[in-house]
Amino acid sequence: MELLLFNGHHVVRIDGNNYVVDTGSPVTFNYLGLDALEIDGERYPFRNDVEPPCSRAQLYWLTGRRMAGIIGLDVIRRTGLTIDLENGTLDFAVPEEEADGPCAVLPFSFSAGQTIVTDAVSLGCGAGERVLRNVIIDTGATVSYVSEGCAGCLEATGELLEDYSPMLGQHISGHYLKGEVLLPADGGKRSRRVKLGIMPEMLEKAIGMQLGCCDAVLGISALTDRRIVFDFNRMEILTSL
Repeated sequence: MELLLFNGHHVVRIDGNNYVVDTGSPVTFNYLGLDALEIDGERYPFRNDVEPPCSRAQLYWLTGRRMAGIIGLDVIRRTGLTIDLENGTLDFAVPEEEADGPCAVLPFSFSAGQTIVTDAVSLGCGAGERVLRNVIIDTGATVSYVSEGCAGCLEATGELLEDYSPMLGQHISGHYLKGEVLLPADGGKRSRRVKLGIMPEMLEKAIGMQLGCCDAVLGISALTDRRIVFDFNRMEILTSL
């Protein structure tokens, strides 16, 4: 499928309707009253029995486009997911061929409807590093966040941060920090320079109630500029570096 990028959100068009593809959403829902979504000849029911985490107007504010809904983890974990930023494609499948060049392999688990990477990602802190205990990998996150306890070694950029949290139902403002995300690859570690926000206290508490602790929420831009694959058979996320 063609990958559409609207304000940093990864979107696909199915049957003439736009959907945000969001591993941070446990469920798939729509605003149109549709019963099911067809992907590659298979039908996947919408969860019309749950309240959407954000209104259609709020999703419009986030994307700048009118959206029919969100394709969440309940569907994605049944299909797999490949987002290829270089070629501008998104497929609900795991590719047969391996990516060219170095690749970080991040084992993950499920908890509270989220993909959680544990002890595999680090934050560069001066000459050292800090291992991030639990990290949510969220394709719907256009801003990546670290907890306040992990942010002490990062420098402010002076750039303003504006975001919206469906979990909190409110806007977030602050300043970006600059840092390095360290990913395991080729028997060592590869670093990516990234902009990060400090996780708001209310968001950290809300996630903590579900997971116990969370050191970071990372979007795709913190992990790769090329390709990311969610393989739910092997329970691995593969990011091309």
